[in-house]
Amino acid sequence: MKNNLFIPMYIDKVKLFDLNSIINGGFNEFNEISLCTDNNANAEIKGKMGFNLFKLNGNIESGISRLRNKKVSENAKYIQTSASMLSNIYSYLKENKKIKSIRNCEIGDFVELNMAFNSNSIVEFLKDCHTLMDFANKTMKLEKSKKQNVNLDSALKIVDSLINLVDDKTNVVEYVGEDENAIYVVYLNKDYLYHTQLERLDNQKLKYLAQVINITNQYNFCNDTVLSKINTKQIKDFIDAVKNIGNQDIFSKSFDLKTENNGKKVIILDVISILRVEN
Repeated sequence: MKNNLFIPMYIDKVKLFDLNSIINGGFNEFNEISLCTDNNANAEIKGKMGFNLFKLNGNIESGISRLRNKKVSENAKYIQTSASMLSNIYSYLKENKKIKSIRNCEIGDFVELNMAFNSNSIVEFLKDCHTLMDFANKTMKLEKSKKQNVNLDSALKIVDSLINLVDDKTNVVEYVGEDENAIYVVYLNKDYLYHTQLERLDNQKLKYLAQVINITNQYNFCNDTVLSKINTKQIKDFIDAVKNIGNQDIFSKSFDLKTENNGKKVIILDVISILRVEN
């Protein structure tokens, strides 16, 4: 098995452990190998089962051939990390042709796609609004040429109350990507970020390993809050209203959320990992 070399940015460890257990028929922590040779005798190999992912036979036998006339006794433990398990799972899926094309995928298929996704979370949107409005508010107060009564204090309180109202504290964030074929929706858990920040995933072309969980022509976006229960137009109006709080033109036109699929099919993916794209 040829292992892949990469640095992950996101790994869903629960799905990773489950896949590893299914593929390898066990769920232990390590492989412990005992190797003993005596002169020309055949090697005696004893193993305590663990993550049975490493194909060690070739390495063991080659080591024995070099040490035919010596007595050797060794113990080695091979510890798996999340990244090493992911590498082996990647190899298994590719070698067994389990990764399907995203263009012809069906529910349940494993897929790999290189794409830029963007946050489509109302909670994250409101938090960004609060940060930008707070910055603008402090900047205006510092400008001597403006009257001191120009501020966004009341607007900031409204945004704070909205965040407290819709934030369910689950750490799950909706992300959306799009191409000419479809719109892709994923839900990322902040707890599974791998030595990175959520913001570093925005608008960056990355490699997503995922499983297709639904394909539909109708979908309510911003589905990481209760607001997904209201209709699309009301969500759009809500977003515009938040951007217009305080009647201050401080947000760019690109600062927006996806609320409609405009006739495209929507493919919902369950993400296993996110990697940097190989050059």
